[in-house]
Amino acid sequence: MFVNENGDIDAEEKEPTPTTISSASDKSQDRTALTTWVFENNSFVPQAKIVGDKTYSIVCDYLGTPVQAFNEKGENVWECELDIYGNIRNIEGSKTFIPFRYQGQYEDVETGLYYNRFRYYSPDTGTYISQDPIGLNSGEPNFYAYVHDSNSWIDPFGLTGIFSPAIWSATSPKGTGNTYKVFQQNIDWDIVNPETGLSNLDAALKTGKAPIGIDGESINLHHSKQQGHGPLFEMTNSTHKKFDRTNALHPYKVSGEGQNPFDPVNRKAFNNDRTNYWKDRARAEKARRSKLKGKGCH
Repeated sequence: MFVNENGDIDAEEKEPTPTTISSASDKSQDRTALTTWVFENNSFVPQAKIVGDKTYSIVCDYLGTPVQAFNEKGENVWECELDIYGNIRNIEGSKTFIPFRYQGQYEDVETGLYYNRFRYYSPDTGTYISQDPIGLNSGEPNFYAYVHDSNSWIDPFGLTGIFSPAIWSATSPKGTGNTYKVFQQNIDWDIVNPETGLSNLDAALKTGKAPIGIDGESINLHHSKQQGHGPLFEMTNSTHKKFDRTNALHPYKVSGEGQNPFDPVNRKAFNNDRTNYWKDRARAEKARRSKLKGKGCH
């Protein structure tokens, strides 16, 4: 059984794990146990591995990359260190014991490539093996590029490679009251919004309007897997529309259910969240600029 990053049963997947079973004739035989992966709530970060009656805890770094695994006795049974491209530099134990690499990546042991949802990533070159499906809308002239800084950014979808995680809480009484993990992208706050005649920064500060992205459209605050509690992704609207009916973005549209039946989005309350989120995002940018100005940076 495979539990996806939202805690849902995604598929049944068998992983060869030979164990010995005593028969009446005292003969041994192999059996294949099912492996269950447990992910951190509302994220792509693995937390545990369950094989038969054995449980292993997974320790990840600040970006969600697995670095250690411990058995039920607290013994370190697996440890892995990646280089800047995501290639394994040092490892104790089998690399297939935990196949997850950078957040959102799953190693294909046959090819050595990392499955990254929309594309495959090569840790040998530090690039994708196919072009970014959103093309120029990624804002990246190199269509095969991964993130600009693998020490700070992640690309769980294999689309734009510009997401950085942050935590934001909706505190308005008219909102959801949720605390979200938000994957943020680089925003040009000086672009003038044609609808308001104001810069992205001023429009967001005054009205909470979503900033204009590199595609010339308002940035979409996307719910991962249509899950009401998130996580959320700052996604260009053109990308959101292009991949609207895909399992990566909207699995319940693909299945015909429409919305997530387990954790639906409260649209009225979330509209309030979204407005306040962009106001807070703009305030943070304004504070950052003031801090730089105080240090004499231009």
